Amino acid sequence: MADDLEDLFAGLRADTMPRIRPPGVDRVRRTVRRRRTATAAFAGVLLLALSGTVALLGFPSRPRVPAADSLPQTELDRLTGVADRAVTAGNPGPAVFSRRGPVTGFVSATEQIYLGEIDLQIACAGAGSVTLLVRGTPGSESGSTERVEVARLTAQCTAEPLPAEATFVLGRFVDITVELVDVDSARGRAGFAYRATSDTGRPAARTETNDPGGVVPQDLPPGSGWGGGGEVSGRRLDSGWTPLNGDFRLAVACAGTGTLRVTLRQARSAADPEGTVAATRTYAVACQYPPKRQDLVVGKIRNRPVNLTLTYGSASPAPGEAAFQFLPR
Repeated sequence: MADDLEDLFAGLRADTMPRIRPPGVDRVRRTVRRRRTATAAFAGVLLLALSGTVALLGFPSRPRVPAADSLPQTELDRLTGVADRAVTAGNPGPAVFSRRGPVTGFVSATEQIYLGEIDLQIACAGAGSVTLLVRGTPGSESGSTERVEVARLTAQCTAEPLPAEATFVLGRFVDITVELVDVDSARGRAGFAYRATSDTGRPAARTETNDPGGVVPQDLPPGSGWGGGGEVSGRRLDSGWTPLNGDFRLAVACAGTGTLRVTLRQARSAADPEGTVAATRTYAVACQYPPKRQDLVVGKIRNRPVNLTLTYGSASPAPGEAAFQFLPR
């Protein structure tokens, strides 16, 4: 039998080789595959003819793990209510964003940026566990489009859930995504709820309404001095020494939860302003959302270098924003 097989395969090669043309790499691979297929098919037919019997070999498939039965919708709704009451009790106050529902799979939501320190809690009632992932989208100035992880909270699903909690400041992100992930163990067996609040009290989104630069005058009357502003925190915002001449008031606006301290100094000499400070005055400005303009009386300044420093103090780790403008009195 072995001699018969060898003669048949030799004949097959003799029939095949004259039809082969010089191919590229891809055609070589396709030709080899066709040869192997033809050879295997021919050998199978030959074995069938010679033996009259073919034994089929079967490999046992991996047993499937049955998925846990989903709870009735009425029970999932009840568990969702339990989770919602847990986060509402643990994180009261106006919500900046929130969501609730039965655990059925991956959930994703895009939220705008809120100011202040954000307190986020998630609770899960039922069985299993879920994870809440918060990622921020960086602005174009960062040079990156990859989302940055801000917080990751894992909640155990129980009959009396205890919320998982994280606090964070959103910084200069364009927006955030809030995603419910790692849900397989709780799918169809639990309800979830998450809730975020801010130490700003009422939700304060990063919008024009909460921009102090839009509160101070933009169309300046004759005789106006200089102005500026920016983010204020524990460090000072310093204007540097710049000359002023006239009778002024200082328009100031501050967005935040703390107090802005404004220190104005006048010097006698532009050549050595730090060594010739002639007058110093400090003002306290309450910060709020939305920011409101406050006018501080400065008085007459006769061709003197002036330095303005802004220092922000707050119990919140979130920074504030301030803007100022010297206007004629």
